[in-house]
Amino acid sequence: METTDRITKETDLEKFCRERFKHLTNAQLVARVNGLPDFGWDDEGVELRRRHRVSNGAFDYAFNHNTMVILKDD
Repeated sequence: METTDRITKETDLEKFCRERFKHLTNAQLVARVNGLPDFGWDDEGVELRRRHRVSNGAFDYAFNHNTMVILKDD
């Protein structure tokens, strides 16, 4: 798979996660991650990375110690 394909095309897992979490805002999804045990948020992580990628810089997040925080959500 070419680099541009990985950036522009959704994987089956990303499609699954997009559907699963489509009812949640970015803030709600981050709050959900922060409420789950360590390493218990794989699907949520896939969806957050997908949202970051497709937002063209409008959405970004990071970890502050053990807490995920939103850096930008335009």
